[in-house]
Amino acid sequence: ATGAVQKISAMNPNVQGTETGHNAIDLAGHRYFVLVEGSGIPDSFLSIDIPTGAVLVDVPLVYSAFSDWHFDPTQGNLVGFSTDANNVNRFARLDPASGIVTSSSVVIPGMDHGHQDDSAFDVQGQRYYVFGSGFSLPDTLFTIDATNGAVLASVPWPPGFGHPHFDAVHGDIVGLRYDGSAMHLTRLNPGTAVMTDTATLAGPFLIQTGLSTFTAIGRANV
Repeated sequence: ATGAVQKISAMNPNVQGTETGHNAIDLAGHRYFVLVEGSGIPDSFLSIDIPTGAVLVDVPLVYSAFSDWHFDPTQGNLVGFSTDANNVNRFARLDPASGIVTSSSVVIPGMDHGHQDDSAFDVQGQRYYVFGSGFSLPDTLFTIDATNGAVLASVPWPPGFGHPHFDAVHGDIVGLRYDGSAMHLTRLNPGTAVMTDTATLAGPFLIQTGLSTFTAIGRANV
């Protein structure tokens, strides 16, 4: 409501930052999950107790091993995608108690890389939506069955669209669309990639990746 930032606790002074899309939150369990990087320390997965700032889990995790995180309260773990040494991408889950990543056997076809923080997760429907592209693949929105990693659909990623969040009330994806001169709050049908602008934002023309949220009551914050 105010934009005020409250410091809860200090972190390891060697931590210098994180990667966009490598964080998630467990609202009911009051845990914040994040990948941290720094000087003299390995890339690490942290599980942090939000009320106290205490680090509950701290284990090594290479950032490419698990990307574009979302917490799944029905399974108690995180969903995302993994990239192996051959640049093959698969849907994956991460156990927040151990930091262990389990990847699906199903390859996301043609996807050589994702785009950080351009993903959304439908908890009830168990659908994971991710923006992927490749050397022979145009920008694509993949719909993945989060129960088994199967790719259910793929449609062209709409130009200018970003900051996606799944809206469980309306069953679509909410995000921002830049048309070259103005920024719009936009709804996206994940099955057809059809966009519907709902509002034009006054002022901002560039919003940094990862700096947006969407609440359960349907309020977008950027």
